[in-house]
Amino acid sequence: MRRVVILAAGGAVLAVAAVGYVAYSQSRRRAATSRPGPAAKAARPPARASAPAPVPVPVSAPARRPAPAPEPVRVVRAETAAGSSPRRRGASMRRRLIVSVAGTAALAVGGTAAWTVARDGTPTPVAPVAAPAQATATAAAAAPKLVIPINFADPDVIKAGQTYYAYATNARGKNMPVASAPSLRGPWKQRRDGLPKLGAWAKTGRTWAPDVMRRKDGKFVLYYSAVNRSTGRHCLGAALASSPLGPFQPAAKPLVCDAPAGATHPGVQPEIIDAGSFSQGGRNYVLYKVGYNSHGKRSFLALQRVSTNGLSRVGKPKVILAQTNEPYTVEAPDLVYRQGKYVLFYSAGVFSKDNYQTRYAVASKLGGPYKKAAKPLMTTGGFGRKVNGPGGADALWGGAGVWNIVFHGAILPGPPPEPDPSPHPKKLTRGMYVAGLGWTKSGYPVVR
Repeated sequence: MRRVVILAAGGAVLAVAAVGYVAYSQSRRRAATSRPGPAAKAARPPARASAPAPVPVPVSAPARRPAPAPEPVRVVRAETAAGSSPRRRGASMRRRLIVSVAGTAALAVGGTAAWTVARDGTPTPVAPVAAPAQATATAAAAAPKLVIPINFADPDVIKAGQTYYAYATNARGKNMPVASAPSLRGPWKQRRDGLPKLGAWAKTGRTWAPDVMRRKDGKFVLYYSAVNRSTGRHCLGAALASSPLGPFQPAAKPLVCDAPAGATHPGVQPEIIDAGSFSQGGRNYVLYKVGYNSHGKRSFLALQRVSTNGLSRVGKPKVILAQTNEPYTVEAPDLVYRQGKYVLFYSAGVFSKDNYQTRYAVASKLGGPYKKAAKPLMTTGGFGRKVNGPGGADALWGGAGVWNIVFHGAILPGPPPEPDPSPHPKKLTRGMYVAGLGWTKSGYPVVR
C-alpha cells in the first residue's frame, strides 16, 4: 500500500511537471506572456503487474498416447511488485514526463475452480473461489526448447548422480525408450530399451507413460501401463532395476487394474494409465488416471500409497481430482510439494490434437481437496503455436531454487525439426521439450 501511495504521489508530481513543461513550450512558441493553459492528458497504457495468482500469465485455448525446456518464456512474472510503472523513452523531455505519468499499474483479478471429495470418495464440484490478482501480458509466450526431436512422448525425467535420464511411451520397437544427458538441455543420447520384457500379464505394443522412482536403497522402481491379456484393458505394472538405464525386471502381476470408489461409471470398466510417483516423509505413493475416454465419460486422477519397496499397494486409493470443465479428459498426473503446497500438474484435451494442454491444481494436504487453476499453465496458443499440444508434463527440482518442466509436443521431424502446424496431426510424432518453471510469491507455477 505504501508503494502505491508513493507512486501515486510521484505520478501527481510528474503530472504537474508535464503540464508546466508543455505550457512553457507553447508560450515560447507564441511569445506570449499570459499564464499557460492545461496540457493534454496522455493515454494510460495497460499495466503489466499484479499480485500473485493461481494461474500463469493468461494463455489462449490450447491442444497422448503412443506415438517436451525451453528457452525462457517471455512473460510477466506474477511476482512482479504491484504498482511498478512501465516507462518509455522519447525524443523530448515532454514525452518522457507524460508517459511516465501514464505508466501506472492495474490489477486483473482471476479465479480458481474448486471441488471437494466426500468421505465416500465421490468428487463434488463447488462454486469457484476468489483468487489473487494475476499478471497480464499482451503477447504469446516464447517457445520452449525442443531437446529430443524424435518421437518421445509422455516423458518422465530423473537425475541420478550427474546424469539425467528420460523415459517415454513405446516407440521405434522399444517398450520403453530411454535417453540420457549431462544436462536437461542436452545433448540427449538414445539408449537401449529400458523394459525389454513386460510382466507376464501384459501385451506388448501399447506401453504408455512410464515413471521411475529411486528408492532409498539406491534401486529404481518403474511404473508403466500396458494392456492386460485377460481383460484387454490397460493396468499399471511395476518393475525394478539396479541402474536407471535398466533393464527393469517386471513384477509378474499388475499393480492396479481396478477403479477406486468415487471413480466409477455403471456398466463400464476403466483404463488405468499414466503413473506418477511421489514420496514424502518416508512414504511412497503412485498417482494414476482412471480413464473412460472410449465411453465418452469423465475421467479421474487417483492417489495410492505403496510399500517401502514400491512394488505393492498399502491401503485404499483416493480420488483427488475429477474432470469437470476440462476439454475431453484429465490425465498424466505429476505431483510436487513446495513451501507448504501440493501442486498437481495434469494434462487435459485430446492427446492427438492441438487442444492438448497442461493444467494444475493446488492443495494444502496431500489428499486434497485440490483447487483447480482457472486457466491452463501451457497451451498451443499460449506458446504462439510454436509448441503443438504441450502435455504429459513432469516438473523437476534442480536445487538452489531452480525448477524446470519437461513435456511433449507434436513435431515434424527434421531436418530441421519443427512444430507440427496441424490441429490434428495425421502422423503423430511428439518430441520432448524443456522449459524453466517459475513460482509466484503465493506458490503458484508459471512457465518462464
